[in-house]
Amino acid sequence: MRITRIFNAVGQGAFYTETFLGDDGSRFVVVYDCGTETAKKDLTKSLDDQIDLFAASYSVIDILFISHFHADHISGLKRLLSKCKVKKTVIPMLDWPTITVTRVQNYLRFDRGLAVESDEIIQSLYFGDGKDERFGEINV
Repeated sequence: MRITRIFNAVGQGAFYTETFLGDDGSRFVVVYDCGTETAKKDLTKSLDDQIDLFAASYSVIDILFISHFHADHISGLKRLLSKCKVKKTVIPMLDWPTITVTRVQNYLRFDRGLAVESDEIIQSLYFGDGKDERFGEINV
């Protein structure tokens, strides 16, 4: 088995990918978070570029792990989910007060665009009917 782990250069934030290639040619793809607060254009490609590069090689993600819901960890999910099919998503088990505080923190800490995108993800996962097909099977 061969494992490839990439810490995608997205500036302040996180977008990590792992690919497990079996000796039999099988492939298992894992993504940890997908977001950034800023992308320093002179030092790194933008988050969108990194997502597009990843999606060009991997149209299916076996497991998507979301560590927490700050915008710098989930602001790229909307784009990633538009380009890749996710079989299973693992999210933190949060109570309602923590969800509310996280949503407010995103609006206070990040620019409005990132905060709105992050809030859409949180609402879809926690306030929706739990059937958001973009995330595949959701495990809390």
